[in-house]
Amino acid sequence: MPLPVFARALPRTLNRGVVPLARRCRPLALVHHVGRRSGTGYANPVMALRTARGWVVALPYGSDVNWVANARAAGHVDLTVRGVRQHDLPVHLLSHDEGMAVLPAWSRPVMKLLGVRDVLTLEP
Repeated sequence: MPLPVFARALPRTLNRGVVPLARRCRPLALVHHVGRRSGTGYANPVMALRTARGWVVALPYGSDVNWVANARAAGHVDLTVRGVRQHDLPVHLLSHDEGMAVLPAWSRPVMKLLGVRDVLTLEP
């Protein structure tokens, strides 16, 4: 079933308000990626959590959103956390069980509450 027009515009509208916060406030961050068909650069706000090996990005909308497809097609993204941009971080999609295992312990109940099924790892 196609989404109503207002529902399709919701993420775009929310992103405009969240992007300025994501540049400076952890755990928010910006994932910079290039469109796989257009070649256009994009920045999407995400919740990025630091791990011993890199970053874990929660995917509350699932792994079948455009920015995730773009990131996976490119194989790498840039990540801006607190105004510092990290370049060419390899992207790996993890299943629910793998993803929950790499998340910090304090965040697991939050992710469960939000219904997060998949996560990406960004490890240099």
